[in-house]
Amino acid sequence: DEDGTMYMWYSNNDDFDGVGVPQTWYTGAHYSDKYKSDKHALSINFSHKEMQVSGFDSNYTQYILPDTFYFNNQNDKLKRERVGNNVSLNYVLAADSFNTFKFKISAAQSDFKRSNTFTSENRNEEGALVNSNNRSTSDNGSKENLETNINYIRKFRTKGRSFTLSISQ
Repeated sequence: DEDGTMYMWYSNNDDFDGVGVPQTWYTGAHYSDKYKSDKHALSINFSHKEMQVSGFDSNYTQYILPDTFYFNNQNDKLKRERVGNNVSLNYVLAADSFNTFKFKISAAQSDFKRSNTFTSENRNEEGALVNSNNRSTSDNGSKENLETNINYIRKFRTKGRSFTLSISQ
């Protein structure tokens, strides 16, 4: 932002479970202008992001017990998709050299899909099938977010002194 504000976001929820190579497409547009002797400033940002990953995980385990041993073969196939859009609008009105109003609105929307197909089989030491499992899971969802922020900044004649009123939702 022009006022030096920085926003950071971190999530420990890994959509890709550390499997596969994500493909990401990211595009955006920005417009910014000042007019009427720089008393009005407007900036608009838009971005679109798509992420996809397909992966396969395979584990082969041999269990050695005192009276027997057996083999376990597990396969997990996954697919993850996420599509999101963000838009923000900033408007600054410098009413005079002491009073400034800042308006900001931002909206975000994203959709996701996840699916897993898990298979496993256990075989004894002769290779005969003892147990097999098949499981499929899938889920999808969406997330929407709308934020607004209004700031009033009053500068005082003493250098470096100001009053700020901020309203956020």
